[in-house]
Amino acid sequence: AIERGVRAAHIYASFCRASAIDEIVCVGTSAIRDAENRQSFLRRVQDETGLSVRVLSGEEEAYYAYLAAVNSVTFENGYVLNLGGGSLEIVRVEQRRLVEATSLPLGAVRVTEAFLAGDPPSAKQIGRLTEHVQEQLKAIPWLRAEPGMQMVGQGGTLRLIARLAQKRVNYPLDILHGFELGEAQIESVRRELSKLSVQARAKLPGMKPDRADISLGGLVVVHEALHIAGAESMT
Repeated sequence: AIERGVRAAHIYASFCRASAIDEIVCVGTSAIRDAENRQSFLRRVQDETGLSVRVLSGEEEAYYAYLAAVNSVTFENGYVLNLGGGSLEIVRVEQRRLVEATSLPLGAVRVTEAFLAGDPPSAKQIGRLTEHVQEQLKAIPWLRAEPGMQMVGQGGTLRLIARLAQKRVNYPLDILHGFELGEAQIESVRRELSKLSVQARAKLPGMKPDRADISLGGLVVVHEALHIAGAESMT
């Protein structure tokens, strides 16, 4: 993983030099944030590529997710859900202002590695993951169902879920931004993925093969968050 990360930084730094880009903001999120050997990795990136990486706290990551949402989606009150590989950020928005935010270790890669070892995973494995996600989310006092609260989702796994839902209904537009994803659609995709092996998932219309392995884990997290927040759909 370190070698892949350093190689990606090399490629990016080379692109910037070739394109005469000299203002670069390089940040790290949960994988680096939680790693015991993060300092040695960050030093190596700095020494080999010249890129200085600022590691975001969970709160900072949630704040940037909020900024992205309020500047690209029209909503007054609700929640922003940002699902990455290692963490899940949840932000409560009132009158378009951030009022609460948290970051939880419920990223799609993390929960898949921790709970879904089977291929396909057993009902018991999925059940344990569901219980774990519910336990974490129910501990957030401000995440609750209220009238008029909207849910806005971000992240690669969320885009993937939306794409799978679009393909199932032959959605006519090749656009994900602003797509309204209903709770019933999410539940339907969840049921289908839970029965399939990674190889079979990879062949589904709309599936990105390199995300087939983590798709179900991420979907469980999203589905449970929607339930606990009392939202019927997600933008």
